[in-house]
Amino acid sequence: MARRVTVGVKDDGNPDRRHVKRKTEAEVIKAVREIEKARDAGSVRKSGPR
Repeated sequence: MARRVTVGVKDDGNPDRRHVKRKTEAEVIKAVREIEKARDAGSVRKSGPR
C-alpha cells in the first residue's frame, strides 16, 4: 500500500509531496495522519539533502 501526501510547496513552486509506503492499509493511514499532523503544526522538514 502506498499514498502521497502534499505537505506544502518547494522553493521552485512545485508541490512538496511525501510518499508513504507500508505493508498494510492501516499502517499507511497511521503514517499519513502523522505526516498531516506535522504539516498542520508546521514542523515538516524541507525535502532534499539535510
